[in-house]
Amino acid sequence: MAQLNSPTYSSRWENGLPILETSRMVLRVAADDELSKIVGYLRANRDHLQPWEPYREDSYFHDASWIGAPERDQQEARSRIAFRFRLLLRQGTDDFIGTISLRDIAYLACWNATLGYSLDHRYQGLGLMREAVASVIEFGFNDLNLRRIEACYMPNNVRSERLLQSLHFVREGLLRSSLEVNGKWEDHVICSRINQDWKRP
Repeated sequence: MAQLNSPTYSSRWENGLPILETSRMVLRVAADDELSKIVGYLRANRDHLQPWEPYREDSYFHDASWIGAPERDQQEARSRIAFRFRLLLRQGTDDFIGTISLRDIAYLACWNATLGYSLDHRYQGLGLMREAVASVIEFGFNDLNLRRIEACYMPNNVRSERLLQSLHFVREGLLRSSLEVNGKWEDHVICSRINQDWKRP
């Protein structure tokens, strides 16, 4: 089992969907009736996430734009082509406080996935993101048998850089003008973590 020196972590599957637990959080796919919680997270963090994401129209932050999203996330997870985990605290609010995704999952010759994440601005600086991302990496390596997980971040996103370095991601290069962020084409650093314990199935 791959170990990333993360806090206590466990995983289980219920109805074909994974549930991850750390010492302070539960990570799971959104349920059918949680669309408003998805949109509530986006609204609460609109200004916080704007510098790092593509420009969003106002309609993006309304429930109507997200109809069917929980069901889509469940279908993709059951098919094991993508996992979009919602972060919940074990104690305190029942709202989502963040999201972590493993997407573009390729098996067979690649055994690779792309990592993405965001955290509610009110919970930054507490080590929650590292705790949660570490559990998702272990899930990817141990439950999905991935060999490589990659992530990208803008060069001026120091918080993401430090997070990924702390989880032993290695910088591979610079993707020039790779994503339109907030109306401007931005470079992104690409880095990866290799599962040194990977075994061919």
